[in-house]
Amino acid sequence: QAWRKNAAGTAPSQGAGHAPPASNRGARVLVVEDNAIAALLARALLTQEGCRVDCVSSADEVLSKTLADTYDLIFMDMGLPQMDGPSLTAALRARGITTPTIALTAHQDEDSRATCLNAGMDDFLSKPLERIALRRALWHWLQRDTGVKPHWTLGTAQANLIP
Repeated sequence: QAWRKNAAGTAPSQGAGHAPPASNRGARVLVVEDNAIAALLARALLTQEGCRVDCVSSADEVLSKTLADTYDLIFMDMGLPQMDGPSLTAALRARGITTPTIALTAHQDEDSRATCLNAGMDDFLSKPLERIALRRALWHWLQRDTGVKPHWTLGTAQANLIP
C-alpha cells in the first residue's frame, strides 16, 4: 500500500472524493491522445488529482490550443495519426512553447525514450496510465518548486523513481 499517514498522523482518504494536493488544484493540463478510452482514463485520473483537463486528438488541435491557452503540463501520445508525438513536441518547441511535456506510450524501450527526450519532451510514462506513475509525474513537474506538500506520500518503493 503506497499510502502513508499525513503530518497530522491520520491516514488520508483513499476514495475518489479525496482532496487533491494544493498545488495540483487548478493546474491546467492538456492531454493529447487519439484513443478515446486512453483519453477518458487520463482525464479521469487527472481530474481526481485536482487538475483542469483539456483533451485533444490531433496535431492541428494541439497547435491551436497551445497558442490560445496556457497549460502547466502536456501529456502527449507518441502515436498520433497526422504527426507523431515527438515531431509535434519539436514543432511546439520551435514555436517557443516550453510547457513541460510528458510522453504517453505503450513502447517502453530505451529507443522510444531517447526519441521522446531528443524531440524536447521532458518525461516519459507508459500506457496504460497508472495512478502512482501519474502522481510521481505531477509531483515532479507541478510541485517540485512550490514547497507545497501533497496530502499523500509515495511509498518507499516508489519514492526513488523520479529524481
